Amino acid sequence: MNKIVIFTALILVVSLVGYAQQQATTVKDVAVQKDAQQPSAQQTAPQPAANEKVAISIKNFAFNPATLEISAGTTVKWTNDDSVPHALTSENFKSGTLNNGDSYEFRFVTPGIYDYSCSIHPSMKGKITVK
Repeated sequence: MNKIVIFTALILVVSLVGYAQQQATTVKDVAVQKDAQQPSAQQTAPQPAANEKVAISIKNFAFNPATLEISAGTTVKWTNDDSVPHALTSENFKSGTLNNGDSYEFRFVTPGIYDYSCSIHPSMKGKITVK
């Protein structure tokens, strides 16, 4: 009789362990499926930078920096630190004449490449890449 009790107890323990493992796997599978439905941070599209500003100095008949890569939503501020007037011009913006100490700002919201120059000194060129 002892053998029957021990054998029955052993079958009961093995059955309970198997049932517990099955339940744990089911809970784990549900959690994995739920996580798969949630977008990761890498899958989420980046939002435009809010109120970010980048400065470009106009000095010695040059834009510094002459090329720039920024995020959509960034505002670029050009300041004339030269002793002569300059005027920014592109297909998308025109500053008008900037005397020494004057500034001009433009917010880039659309990705693309923006070439610009000084309409007074056409050899002065710059490029802004918006991602």
